[in-house]
Amino acid sequence: APGSMVAAFEMFATEILESWNIQDEDGTTLPADAVGFMALPPTLGTAILGAWSEAVTTAGEVSASE
Repeated sequence: APGSMVAAFEMFATEILESWNIQDEDGTTLPADAVGFMALPPTLGTAILGAWSEAVTTAGEVSASE
């Protein structure tokens, strides 16, 4: 992954991510931290980050329009 994506993954995993139930191919739950996040396939990490970003943006727009 490019350096900026690695930095984004590490920031998300350290500051935002609290818990998850993602398991590796052996059925072991990955730690919900930067080490676990970096163990994900890059496409999955990007999808998680994108979905979170979209959810946060949408939530902000909804609350601002109330």
